[in-house]
Amino acid sequence: MKFGFSKLVGLMLLCAVGISGCSKANSHASKAQSKVSTSKVAASSSHAKAASSAPKAISQTDSAQREIRIAEQKCVASAYGQTSVYAVNLKTKHPAILHNRTQRSASVIKLFIMVTAFRQIKAGQLSLNQEVRVPKADRVGGTGELAQENVSQLTVSKLLTLMIRNSDNSAPTY
Repeated sequence: MKFGFSKLVGLMLLCAVGISGCSKANSHASKAQSKVSTSKVAASSSHAKAASSAPKAISQTDSAQREIRIAEQKCVASAYGQTSVYAVNLKTKHPAILHNRTQRSASVIKLFIMVTAFRQIKAGQLSLNQEVRVPKADRVGGTGELAQENVSQLTVSKLLTLMIRNSDNSAPTY
């Protein structure tokens, strides 16, 4: 069950671009991501090569970030309503894209709850088959089927599925 946090963040960014209906922008972002990956592999192939190609790798990374910014600008320009995008280099913690509009995160918190659950599973503190009590008093309205289900316990797996696939608002509370 290897699922790195950086892959999740990358997946979230790709989903955000895809949801906005930016298929052309998405192809530019994919090319940029490919260039970044290629430069990382080339830079780590040998110490001598890494030392001599480091400025080139940085240049390729900057180029990839510029391409991502251009793709993001096209996506935001074609989107309806107000939009905010924030992307950060997970190694350097420097933002690649930042807009100063505050937006509600809505169900995005559910992704972080899922990541935390998977980390606890990996650490042996939790199991996908583990039963969790789901008292009716703790259930919330909104989206999802859990508020209407007549169950007293569900597995962690079922709660995660309801939370992510069905956007159930009660599932994250457990």
